[in-house]
Amino acid sequence: MIAVGKPDTMGAAKSSYTLLKEASVAIQKASDDTRLEGLDESKNLLEQAKAEFSIGNYPRAYDLADQSKALAEAAKTPQSYLEALDLLKEDESMLAEAKGSNYQSQEAKSLLAQAEEHYENAKQAFATKTLSSLDEAVNDAGESVRLLSEAKQAEQQYQSQQIVIIVPIAIVAIVAVAVLYFLRKRRRKSGSP
Repeated sequence: MIAVGKPDTMGAAKSSYTLLKEASVAIQKASDDTRLEGLDESKNLLEQAKAEFSIGNYPRAYDLADQSKALAEAAKTPQSYLEALDLLKEDESMLAEAKGSNYQSQEAKSLLAQAEEHYENAKQAFATKTLSSLDEAVNDAGESVRLLSEAKQAEQQYQSQQIVIIVPIAIVAIVAVAVLYFLRKRRRKSGSP
């Protein structure tokens, strides 16, 4: 017979064990959904709950597991995840445009190579999906976007310089052809070949 006011040890163990499993599932779901804010504390509480369970302190294990589950269910997607996602999309679009432009400037080519490296680093950090790696992804993706913008400007400047060089050469060539034409025409009129 169970005394009034004393917890049923077997029932408390079963309830605690069930809640430990539920907290673990809630943590995994939050992680899968990239709801990482608050998840570290939830994991920490779950570990404490497991420790209490292992020494037979079922009421304390139950309380800790309950807190862990609540935190996991309340975990939020960090702003850095959304920011990294947006920057990676922008990066991807800018990289495709840059590669399609077939840069001629060595400076633009160098900046493009650096941007590609930062983009790859950002993708790897993003895939890890931890709070610190998401911050790294934001930094690398942002740096890649900056480098791609610089590469585009460098290429535009290079093309402008090429036009400045080509236009005078083209004018000289046109004038030379016109002079030759008029000289030949004049020679033909005067009868000499």
